[in-house]
Amino acid sequence: MIPTYNPSLEYLEQVIQSVLEQGVEPGQMQIELVDDHSSDFDGESFVRRIGDTRVSFHRHRQRLGMAGNWNACIQRARGRWIHIMHQDDLILEGFYRSLRTGIEEYPGVGAAFTQLIFIDGDGKKLHDNQPTQMLSGILMDWPEHVYVALKIQCPAIVVKRTVYEVLGGFDPSFAYCMDWDMWKRIAANFPIWHDPAPLACYRAHAASTTAELTRAARIMAEFRRSIDATSRYLPASIAPEVARREKRHLTLDAVSIASRCLLHNRNPALALIQLWQARRISSSLEVVKCLFVKAKWAWRRRYG
Repeated sequence: MIPTYNPSLEYLEQVIQSVLEQGVEPGQMQIELVDDHSSDFDGESFVRRIGDTRVSFHRHRQRLGMAGNWNACIQRARGRWIHIMHQDDLILEGFYRSLRTGIEEYPGVGAAFTQLIFIDGDGKKLHDNQPTQMLSGILMDWPEHVYVALKIQCPAIVVKRTVYEVLGGFDPSFAYCMDWDMWKRIAANFPIWHDPAPLACYRAHAASTTAELTRAARIMAEFRRSIDATSRYLPASIAPEVARREKRHLTLDAVSIASRCLLHNRNPALALIQLWQARRISSSLEVVKCLFVKAKWAWRRRYG
């Protein structure tokens, strides 16, 4: 299921081709573009140009917003497993074959995901996601990999349909981290299978929603609210410690973003906003500690 809104036709075609090239039999997979009432996208003509009858198109009569559109994808999906792909991401050869193997070996899992590669707007590799675990199997330290240092992105994960139905779909009160909120809820209630092979690509480019929201400094504000929900999702015996580690990790992220805004983008105003967001996550002392950590990392990268 591919939610769309005024997509880049070049990127969208790459998304669909990466799915079609997996070689899944037509009767085993539904492939549908679910459009959120785009103002500049003729989806029907686009699908005709693709020329593959496996690809269908649906357009909403009015905008639902990102969460509403993703939930519409779930409602329209006919399969037992649902893969929601961004309109500019990719999957690599063997993605579905790998996940199917894991799902068949562990039929009780609620979701399955692979390792991830970050690519730029031209499709060039930026970096791999940080390692999660070395061997395929049930995700072991899921509070660390899902709550503290998120290792899952949409193109890399498939979710059992009944899991979405039980958990109630994506929370529309989130504009950016509704996927993180969902993965946290899944991990707290169901086992997750993981393949450490990098079989999906997340595209990071200036026109992406992530870049837009980073500039607006909304990401960290939503992260704070998601951390507040941790106590509702996890047992009381571990929730405070996980929340503390979440705050530490996100404070480091905010400081890193502030550093990039200042040194690379030459935007001190946005850097100050990010530091202000970091202060709202953690104490002033913790922010200062994270600044020292960031400075030490930068020194080691430059001078060894």
